[in-house]
Amino acid sequence: MTTPETTPPVRSSDLLAWTIEIHSITCVVFATTKAKAQWIATHSYWEAYGRRKGEWPRAKAWRAKPYDKSRLRFEPPKAWGEDHVMDTMNANRI
Repeated sequence: MTTPETTPPVRSSDLLAWTIEIHSITCVVFATTKAKAQWIATHSYWEAYGRRKGEWPRAKAWRAKPYDKSRLRFEPPKAWGEDHVMDTMNANRI
Protein backbone atom coordinates (compact mmCIF):
# COMPACT_ATOMS: atom_id res chain seq x y z
CA MET A 1 0.00 0.00 0.00
CA THR A 2 1.28 3.45 -0.86
CA THR A 3 1.00 6.30 1.57
CA PRO A 4 1.42 9.98 0.70
CA GLU A 5 4.97 9.81 2.01
CA THR A 6 5.89 6.89 -0.28
CA THR A 7 3.99 7.94 -3.40
CA PRO A 8 6.49 8.12 -6.22
CA PRO A 9 6.82 11.49 -7.98
CA VAL A 10 5.06 11.91 -11.31
CA ARG A 11 7.44 11.55 -14.23
CA SER A 12 6.97 13.85 -17.21
CA SER A 13 6.68 10.75 -19.39
CA ASP A 14 3.52 9.81 -17.42
CA LEU A 15 1.80 13.12 -18.23
CA LEU A 16 -0.83 13.16 -20.94
CA ALA A 17 -2.10 16.17 -22.88
CA TRP A 18 -5.73 17.18 -22.28
CA THR A 19 -7.77 19.83 -24.05
CA ILE A 20 -10.02 21.64 -21.57
CA GLU A 21 -12.89 24.01 -22.28
CA ILE A 22 -14.14 26.43 -19.60
CA HIS A 23 -16.69 29.11 -20.55
CA SER A 24 -15.81 28.76 -24.28
CA ILE A 25 -12.08 29.20 -23.51
CA THR A 26 -9.95 26.30 -24.75
CA CYS A 27 -6.60 25.39 -23.25
CA VAL A 28 -4.19 22.47 -23.04
CA VAL A 29 -3.09 20.93 -19.74
CA PHE A 30 -0.61 18.14 -18.99
CA ALA A 31 -1.74 15.75 -16.26
CA THR A 32 -1.90 12.05 -15.45
CA THR A 33 -5.71 11.91 -15.26
CA LYS A 34 -8.72 13.74 -16.67
CA ALA A 35 -9.79 14.87 -13.19
CA LYS A 36 -6.33 16.30 -12.43
CA ALA A 37 -6.33 18.12 -15.80
CA GLN A 38 -9.74 19.64 -15.01
CA TRP A 39 -8.50 20.80 -11.60
CA ILE A 40 -5.35 22.42 -13.09
CA ALA A 41 -7.46 24.21 -15.73
CA THR A 42 -9.98 25.38 -13.11
CA HIS A 43 -7.18 26.69 -10.88
CA SER A 44 -5.60 28.52 -13.85
CA TYR A 45 -9.00 29.97 -14.75
CA TRP A 46 -9.44 31.28 -11.20
CA GLU A 47 -5.95 32.82 -11.26
CA ALA A 48 -6.71 34.60 -14.54
CA TYR A 49 -10.31 35.68 -13.96
CA GLY A 50 -10.83 35.54 -10.21
CA ARG A 51 -13.02 33.26 -8.17
CA ARG A 52 -16.52 33.88 -6.94
CA LYS A 53 -17.44 32.28 -3.66
CA GLY A 54 -19.01 28.89 -4.26
CA GLU A 55 -18.59 29.05 -8.05
CA TRP A 56 -17.08 26.10 -9.87
CA PRO A 57 -16.77 26.61 -13.62
CA ARG A 58 -17.66 23.59 -15.73
CA ALA A 59 -14.49 22.16 -17.24
CA LYS A 60 -15.04 19.77 -20.15
CA ALA A 61 -11.97 17.68 -20.95
CA TRP A 62 -10.86 15.34 -23.70
CA ARG A 63 -7.54 13.81 -24.70
CA ALA A 64 -5.20 15.79 -26.95
CA LYS A 65 -2.83 13.02 -28.09
CA PRO A 66 -0.99 15.14 -30.70
CA TYR A 67 0.38 17.32 -27.87
CA ASP A 68 1.62 14.48 -25.62
CA LYS A 69 5.28 15.06 -26.51
CA SER A 70 5.26 18.85 -26.12
CA ARG A 71 8.19 20.18 -24.12
CA LEU A 72 5.67 22.16 -22.02
CA ARG A 73 4.96 18.97 -20.06
CA PHE A 74 8.26 19.66 -18.25
CA GLU A 75 6.96 23.03 -17.00
CA PRO A 76 5.02 23.49 -13.74
CA PRO A 77 1.36 22.46 -14.15
CA LYS A 78 -0.86 25.17 -15.63
CA ALA A 79 -3.19 25.78 -18.54
CA TRP A 80 -1.58 26.67 -21.87
CA GLY A 81 -3.13 28.26 -24.94
CA GLU A 82 -3.55 25.77 -27.76
CA ASP A 83 -1.64 28.00 -30.22
CA HIS A 84 1.30 28.23 -27.83
CA VAL A 85 1.42 24.45 -27.44
CA MET A 86 1.34 24.06 -31.23
CA ASP A 87 4.22 26.54 -31.57
CA THR A 88 6.33 24.53 -29.11
CA MET A 89 5.58 21.35 -31.06
CA ASN A 90 6.90 23.00 -34.24
CA ALA A 91 9.97 24.23 -32.36
CA ASN A 92 10.72 20.63 -31.31
CA ARG A 93 10.94 19.55 -34.96
CA ILE A 94 13.51 22.18 -36.00
